[in-house]
Amino acid sequence: MTASPESFQPRLKRQYLLLAVIWSALVMGSAGWNIHQQKQQTLETATTTARANNRKDISFRKWATMHGGVYVPRTAHTPPSPYLDAPDQSATTAGGKALTLMDPAYMLRQMQESFPDDYGNRSHITSLKLLNPKNAPDAFETAALHAFERGEKERLEVGTLDGQPYLRLMQPFVLEPGCLQCHAHQGYKAGDINGGVSTAILLTPLLALERRHVATQALSHGAIWLAGIMALAFSYRRQRRDDAAHKANEEQLRLAASVFDNSSEGIAITAADQRILRVNRAFSEITGYTEAEVLGQTPAILKSDRHDPEFYAAMWAGINATGGWRGEIWNRHKDGSIYPALLS
Repeated sequence: MTASPESFQPRLKRQYLLLAVIWSALVMGSAGWNIHQQKQQTLETATTTARANNRKDISFRKWATMHGGVYVPRTAHTPPSPYLDAPDQSATTAGGKALTLMDPAYMLRQMQESFPDDYGNRSHITSLKLLNPKNAPDAFETAALHAFERGEKERLEVGTLDGQPYLRLMQPFVLEPGCLQCHAHQGYKAGDINGGVSTAILLTPLLALERRHVATQALSHGAIWLAGIMALAFSYRRQRRDDAAHKANEEQLRLAASVFDNSSEGIAITAADQRILRVNRAFSEITGYTEAEVLGQTPAILKSDRHDPEFYAAMWAGINATGGWRGEIWNRHKDGSIYPALLS
């Protein structure tokens, strides 16, 4: 009776289950890493945008400071600043048009308020020592301004404004000599930090893009995982079938070996050149020769003088032609005695 394939499958099944677990962990790890990288890219994009926006505001303020402010027509939209103490704050053109001097902070605040970002991003200048109460800092900006006094160069935070997700970034304003026109009376000197500019980048469009990329990563990794699992399943079934066949062959060989060893008939196994490869116990009992004595010999070791050469030639011709021969033959025992045998 051959063994059932199921009796030798548990170890193979455990091996493939372990491979499936390892494959799943690798795919999940790759997906997690790529999703993490995508989220990092979202923050890096928002941070880069915020820094660029801050550099633009700081450069604009420096430009305005370099020119000592800019005269603009005095209107309801640009009234004289009540926080600028300058003798030449007001001027009149030759044509009689009234002008007012806009200091850098006034110019920057008006630009930030009058030209908002199309994507919902915001900018704001503020300070702990205010000239204009409209520039008052919120909680994030206040914490950042205190951090700048301790030497911090930048403050970054992800939070919400008006219920929307924003990345907020703030950098300090360093006073230049031209700034003292407005801020000297506050006790500042050139090189001091007298406030900062903050930018809030709306994350809603970036998060929508991130979700699309994450969905793509999830789908692609899911497809890769499924392909790997299907390949493992196919390999498992094939190896299970091959192992079952191998086990069946082993069982047949075991049964054949049992028959060979326990048969009451003498059996000799020969190679194509008639050299004896193996004999069973009954062969030794019948012929008197041990296996060691006949290995490498031919069955001619048992030849007696009862048959002529033609008999043996016909016998081997039949064996080579049909793979078998059956007939009565006289053989010689090791002790020299002759005995009849039925050769098959």
